[in-house]
Amino acid sequence: MAHRRAYDLAPLLVAAAFFAAVAIAAWFEGKPLWTAYNLVGAALALLLALLVRGLDVPLPRAAAAVCFATGVLHYVGGSLGGHFGIAGVNGLYAVFPWWDRVTHFAGAAGVAALAFALARAVAAKRAWVVPRGFLALFAFTTALAVGVGVELFEFAAWTFFATIDQGFYSNTMMDLYDDVAGALFGAALAHALARDAPLPSQAAAPE
Repeated sequence: MAHRRAYDLAPLLVAAAFFAAVAIAAWFEGKPLWTAYNLVGAALALLLALLVRGLDVPLPRAAAAVCFATGVLHYVGGSLGGHFGIAGVNGLYAVFPWWDRVTHFAGAAGVAALAFALARAVAAKRAWVVPRGFLALFAFTTALAVGVGVELFEFAAWTFFATIDQGFYSNTMMDLYDDVAGALFGAALAHALARDAPLPSQAAAPE
């Protein structure tokens, strides 16, 4: 179990170290926006690592892979692209109109699937009887909360750092629509793929 947990946490710790290094470089280059972006990325990676370690459950690798791919879309295509001057201040977001929509949809789907899998693993470990429908609802609302947090962060970045990431009303609403669609897809897919297994408390209960 210890070896598997270390394997699960390694990609998150590497990602946190990478984002922290880029944030430090951006700070010394006088780029506060990209410093903030990458500090948030490092914090999220560390938070997820602490969550998995604290819950003592294996990180669902399929859902984590989707979240990682979404991070690549955002940080490589957007934040790092803007930081290194690739395709302008917003990187590939400004070049390909679909980049933003795919990133939001995939990100919400990955967060929903990850939330479903982690919650189900915790419930099974603690012998809690939790219906899959409730887990799906929890996953859906968790992904929506993360999506709203992203939009709040974008508005704060626009307010304090004069970035054009916020995109005003139409961009924010399309981002939220894509978040809703992705969260619904991820939660529904996780619900459909999950199989009910007898919990320890159920197996030990007398007939």
